[in-house]
Amino acid sequence: MASLNAFERALSAVSPGWGARRLSDKFAFEQVSEAVRGFDAARHDRRTASWHTGGGSASRELSGSLSTIRNRSRDLVRNNEWARNIKTKLCAHIVGAGFTPRPPSDLSKAAKKRRRDLWNAFSDNCDPEGLADWPGKQAQIIGEVIEGGAAFVRWYLRPPEWGMKVPLQCEVLEHDHLDTAKTEILQSGNVVVAGVEYDDYGRRVAYWLFPVHPGEISILRSGRNFLSERVPATEVDHIFRIDRVGQVTGVPWLAPTMLRLRDAADYEEAELVRKKIEACLTVFVRRTGHGPANLAQREGQARDTRGRRLEKIAPGLIAYLQADEEVQAVTPTPSNGYDTHMSRQLLASAAGAGLPYASASGDLTRTSFSSMREGKLDFWQVLDQWQWLMAVPQMLRPADRRVLAAAAGRGMVGIDAGRRSEWTPPRRPWVDPQKDAKAKETELALGLESWREEVSARGYDPDERLEEMEADAPALKKAGIVFCAAPGEPQQEKDLADEQA
Repeated sequence: MASLNAFERALSAVSPGWGARRLSDKFAFEQVSEAVRGFDAARHDRRTASWHTGGGSASRELSGSLSTIRNRSRDLVRNNEWARNIKTKLCAHIVGAGFTPRPPSDLSKAAKKRRRDLWNAFSDNCDPEGLADWPGKQAQIIGEVIEGGAAFVRWYLRPPEWGMKVPLQCEVLEHDHLDTAKTEILQSGNVVVAGVEYDDYGRRVAYWLFPVHPGEISILRSGRNFLSERVPATEVDHIFRIDRVGQVTGVPWLAPTMLRLRDAADYEEAELVRKKIEACLTVFVRRTGHGPANLAQREGQARDTRGRRLEKIAPGLIAYLQADEEVQAVTPTPSNGYDTHMSRQLLASAAGAGLPYASASGDLTRTSFSSMREGKLDFWQVLDQWQWLMAVPQMLRPADRRVLAAAAGRGMVGIDAGRRSEWTPPRRPWVDPQKDAKAKETELALGLESWREEVSARGYDPDERLEEMEADAPALKKAGIVFCAAPGEPQQEKDLADEQA
């Protein structure tokens, strides 16, 4: 119970008001202390003495360390097999061969065809270098988000004389282009935080980007290239995973597991050196006497530059020792526990990156069908978040809006630029094709799954697929080929179709 000490009681006799406030403050402090002691994580004792924490915002915590984290992430992806595999697998899971756009279902057949033709024209010519289509750009963007923490897509309208059906191209910029050191209040009243400019309403209105990569070779740089330039947000899309509220830009996805991956690589190298030593057979020849005869007999033996005798051991050798010599072999002690240690390190690294252990390591010896399926089902929930909460709203929908607006601005009619396309992620492979196909059939039959969505997930256009089926129907009927009942078709109609066939 809070109480005043002798000195405080003496002062309170002179100023009772001060004494009352002092007692109230001490009581409040005791209440807070009791609440803190209720959480082990808030303890201050020997176990937590080395646990140093900060209370900075997401932007403050990132501003001073982003460059180091990003450079280390790139180094790991370049030189560490596990880090590179983690990046490759994450990118393959998130975008695969690319998301497929689908026109709104209530558009007319002609309008859908115009939208598909429009998008295909953009996809084929979206890269200024001519090296990738839009699915390839998706892979570049997500790969940089994983490795560098964030990616930028800068858009360029092209002049009419280029003769492009959709006069729009885009360039993928690495995270390094963002001037994260720029944090200030501009004369306009806008605030720049880590290179991102906000207006009074908290909207992102511009990005301060370096025109040339800061790490580019010097011959391609000039004095102005070291200064960032203001690029309106209408020309740039910023893609990153949001881990904290108020986060300005992203963090490389390998950040939680970087040290572990590096330590595992160092441990593996040390084990490799140890194995090389274990593979060596060392023999010591001990001399027990130094007689003149022995010295004379060794006069003709080969020696190195330091006067030491050169000896070798050959298979099937029968060696005769001198009377004053004996041979002693040295066998290094082998080490144990390598597999267990490495698997635990890779397991933790996979968890830090958000991947199942089997995907990150490629080790399937410790898995069964049930564990593989459970692992995939659990991972797919995380994958849904990355796809639908990051890739679709930050990368795909903005691209769709820009393409439609660019086409409408050049006089194309009948595309309904105000109606956004739907996006279908790449199809996820089946673990057990027979069982999974049966489950998919049941979902379609019960109306729990859209046929159009399923067709789009396989990379096909539903309307084009229907046209193919209609065109193939006469030939299939003539050949006597009858497929099973469509989902939802009454059984008696299926039986009648079987009888007619």
